[in-house]
Amino acid sequence: MRFTVSGTEAAPKDSEMQRLAAVIGKFSEIHVEAINFLRAKEPDLANAVFEVYELEIDACPDCFTISFVADKDDSRIWGVVYEAGKPTSTGFDD
Repeated sequence: MRFTVSGTEAAPKDSEMQRLAAVIGKFSEIHVEAINFLRAKEPDLANAVFEVYELEIDACPDCFTISFVADKDDSRIWGVVYEAGKPTSTGFDD
């Protein structure tokens, strides 16, 4: 899994590294919650098998995105955006 943390070219911000540690500490629960949210919002993915692709800690306080590859198809990376500790939206990059 890839981690992306915002900051400067020299180093990520300490506060965002702390947020990364907090998210990793709850990763098992967040992982399941994100997949369930993605399946509920994207019916075509109801039976997909997901592999975590990336965890991105955004510059926005209390925001992060967890991204997945569905059914080993890396031509489309699905993301679940979290705000204030709750999943709020889905989307994809292709």
